[in-house]
This record gives sequence, structure tokens and C-alpha cells, in this order.
Amino acid sequence: MRIEFRCGQSQNAPDRDILKKIASLLRCAAKEEKVPSFYTVTIGFCDDERIRRFNRRFRNLDKATDVLSFPMTSGREEWSSGEVSLSPGTVRPSLGDILISTERCAAQAEEYGHGFEREICFLALHGFLHLLGYDHMEEEERKEMENIADVYLDAMGVVR
Repeated sequence: MRIEFRCGQSQNAPDRDILKKIASLLRCAAKEEKVPSFYTVTIGFCDDERIRRFNRRFRNLDKATDVLSFPMTSGREEWSSGEVSLSPGTVRPSLGDILISTERCAAQAEEYGHGFEREICFLALHGFLHLLGYDHMEEEERKEMENIADVYLDAMGVVR
């Protein structure tokens, strides 16, 4: 799976080592979730004001948030059904986009008492799980998503 990063004007943009850790984490999750390797995921980093504008436009919530996901597929049902295939010369299809507020990430890392790297890895994985169709609107869904995230974070040595 190809992972593209867009750092924009993010004040707390992650360094190269953190970007490598995020890419490894998402590839591990993609492999376990059986995501075809030809997909691309784009992760953008921004400040609170920019993510607030996206949140207002796409979710009708006029407030900053930590991470937003914009899926381009219907999730695992689509790729497990064999509907998506990549022909020679075809552009890689996008699984979706993830937008992370590094400003919010830094504040949450401090609030939760762990490092920036752990928090940004968690947010990237959280956004990625949304691209795969996971959600947390109901308590049972929240627990499932949280447990899955913990398994992948632990597997990659990203601990609280």
C-alpha cells in the first residue's frame, strides 16, 4: 500500500522517523485487514483552524477536531467482493484521505501524558480504521475499534 504524506503549513509537522513509523503501522494494519496492496492512502497534517474548516464543511460541526477521514471506497465489502482490480497502466485507486491536526495532536499528547509520536500514530491509525469502515457511534463499535487499534499499536511497539 502506498502512503503519501502532505505536511502543508503544519507547525508541528512530524519528522521523517515519525512518518516512517506511521507508514509501517498502517501497512501492518492493512496487511492484517487484507487490504489489497495497490491502494493509496493520503495523510495530511494541518493546524486547528484548517481542520475546523473541514469539519464545518463536511460534518457541519464548527469546531476543531483531531482527525478526519474521507473514505473513497465502501470499505472491506468492496475489496473482499473482488469488485476492485488493478489493470496494467491503471492509476492506483485511493482508499481515502486522512487529515490530522498536529496542533490538536500535541495538546492531546500532553493532556494524556504520552509523547507526540504515540498520539500521532494513534490518530493516523484511527483515521485509517475509519477508511476501512470501522466506526464508533455505538459503544460496542467503539470498544471494537479501540481493541483493534490497541492490537496494531502494541504490535508496532507504540505504547502509552
